[in-house]
Amino acid sequence: MKIKKTGYLILSSRANSRGLHARTRSDDYLSQQVFLSNLPRSTRYDLSFLRTYLQDPTSGNHPLLGLDRDVWDCSLNESDLITLSRPINTRHIHSAVNLVGTVISSLFPVLAIVVLYYVQEMPAKLGSIAGFTGLFSFALRLMTHGSRVEIFAATTA
Repeated sequence: MKIKKTGYLILSSRANSRGLHARTRSDDYLSQQVFLSNLPRSTRYDLSFLRTYLQDPTSGNHPLLGLDRDVWDCSLNESDLITLSRPINTRHIHSAVNLVGTVISSLFPVLAIVVLYYVQEMPAKLGSIAGFTGLFSFALRLMTHGSRVEIFAATTA
């Protein structure tokens, strides 16, 4: 009987290819299981996002309708879930947007006063007032969640 040493497997000449194929396939499955077990666990935010995405008509709108319709609602399965990629931490983005919004909103009145000081003709002053009012309402619409009535009230004040 000839014995052949290949990598980490020792095969005899009598070993059939079916046994070798099954052994390498099980090793592949084992390495995949080890890889998956080392991925980060999902957080409550991940599961909440998935539930919202599946049921929201503006995003996923693909609710599960069969016997497994409650699979994402069960808290027993939360420890089995993994996250393949983490979403961007939006807290820093929100802070930066709020900072930029605060700076821009405090510069609007100062910029309007400076421009109105240097403009001499009355039609140009009225045009710049209309322009700054439009920019101010546009900035409010982009940077806040105010309704049309609230934005109109803030613009006319």
